[in-house]
Amino acid sequence: MEMDQAHQQTEKRLHDLEQRIAEIYREASEELRETIEEYFQAFQARDDEMRALVASGEITKEHYLQWRLNQIGR
Repeated sequence: MEMDQAHQQTEKRLHDLEQRIAEIYREASEELRETIEEYFQAFQARDDEMRALVASGEITKEHYLQWRLNQIGR
């Protein structure tokens, strides 16, 4: 069965829209991945600092554990 011109145009527009949505999703996914990586890199650096403070006796282990729970809650 042959599609009329209106159906063909509709199908093309739907295809183009699907392609655009997929592109936007890929871009958003990449941005989110970058944000997550940056966060965990910063967290690792801060966690190392906090562990050093515990090791030096500047803060208690309980303080460190509470800080870490707060970070996980974010």
